[in-house]
Amino acid sequence: MNRARVMRTVVLPLVVALVATLGLYQLISSQAGSRGPSIVETTSVVVATRPIPSHTMITSDMVALQQVPAAYVLPGAVRAVDGCLGRVSLVPIASGETVLTSKITGTKPGSAGLSYTIPQGKRALTMQVDEIIGVAGFPQPGDKLDILVTYAAT
Repeated sequence: MNRARVMRTVVLPLVVALVATLGLYQLISSQAGSRGPSIVETTSVVVATRPIPSHTMITSDMVALQQVPAAYVLPGAVRAVDGCLGRVSLVPIASGETVLTSKITGTKPGSAGLSYTIPQGKRALTMQVDEIIGVAGFPQPGDKLDILVTYAAT
């Protein structure tokens, strides 16, 4: 009698659980096999390999191509490394972040501002400044300016 009670309370539930587990395993295996391998379409985007501060000219050691799922590509993502080389970051770009066209200057010459069109070691100079002649709008936040003041000593 004791043996029958053990069979009913311990062994029979274990056998039922084992059969249910094997059946569920077979069902899941057959569904996964019928779909075939899951293929995710990827595309190349440019990402920052290290943090890029704002107002910094982007060089080849700062960016690299990375494959990402096509569904997760942001609008305006730069797709080729050549598309961002020589351009200037408008805002800080974190390491591993996708480089977007809205975060870098345009492709037209001078779109980076006056500071990046002047050759290294040279200075821009304006004379007779009034409402018409001057560099209004050219200096951007983060630019360095040399101010020369002349006055007559009396």
